[in-house]
Amino acid sequence: MLMLLFEYSFIHLLTSFTWKSNKYIISHVVDSLSQIKSKEQ
Repeated sequence: MLMLLFEYSFIHLLTSFTWKSNKYIISHVVDSLSQIKSKEQ
């Protein structure tokens, strides 16, 4: 039971961390793309 709880919390932590980093990466990519578009114009 305790092991399951630990596993669940670890997975939750991992997913929340990857979600945060993915959000950061996506926003960075969007920023870069918009900069490229503004340079082309």
